[in-house]
Amino acid sequence: MKQDKNIRELDSNQIYTLLFPLISQIYKSYKFLNLSKTEFSQLVLQEIEYSKITSINHNHYKEYLKKRIKMCLSEIAKQRINNPTTVFNLLDNYINQNFVPLNNNYQNAQKNFKMLSAFLASYDYIPNSDLIINLINNNNYFKQTIKLIVKKYKLLSETGVSQELFEDSLFLLVIHVYDTLNKIEIDESENSYEDVDTSEDLLRIYLNEISQKPMLTAQQELELSQKIQEGDLLAKKKFIEANLKLVVSIAKNLQIKVCLY
Repeated sequence: MKQDKNIRELDSNQIYTLLFPLISQIYKSYKFLNLSKTEFSQLVLQEIEYSKITSINHNHYKEYLKKRIKMCLSEIAKQRINNPTTVFNLLDNYINQNFVPLNNNYQNAQKNFKMLSAFLASYDYIPNSDLIINLINNNNYFKQTIKLIVKKYKLLSETGVSQELFEDSLFLLVIHVYDTLNKIEIDESENSYEDVDTSEDLLRIYLNEISQKPMLTAQQELELSQKIQEGDLLAKKKFIEANLKLVVSIAKNLQIKVCLY
């Protein structure tokens, strides 16, 4: 406690120098934000000034400052991840800087995917299909990771074996987009029905109609979301209908796993 009190008595530049190893470690953890060292240093110095005043009742100044800096950086990340114009660059940087080399190893691919899933979940963010397609097409680390996981998923699904990763909602979304992108589709016989009279057949017709609806672009989702917040019921209906295709696809994956057991 005495040491922390002594630290507070230093000026901001002296504290920055003293705690440089800690500050440098934080910078590396958030390097995916692509902040310049000047931008980062200014942010840290501001937090040092602020924390000298607000941390009086805290016994561990270094931990308090560390928490404050991380909160600021996380807020920047949150803003960028929720902005359609910046989210791709942020995730592209995050993947490039944090994914481990695959070496054609499924365990490494699994580790990468779980890391990305946890990162997105920490910001309560669910990527749309356009963003996933963009990552698959433009980020080789992501593409190869997904390719390896999908291959394993299809192999294990055939044998009735499941894994925790396959229950991940992000995984189900990604596998749907990956299959669509690579034109891995369900047999046409499952999607075409004629001369139907039963309720089951009517359900299949309804599912066929859903499958014909195009997925929303990121811009369309943003515009509809704004209209929904303003109470536009037509926009809400359009948003729900456009995403039913994805819901059905995820449900089918879950149904297949249940049947295998």
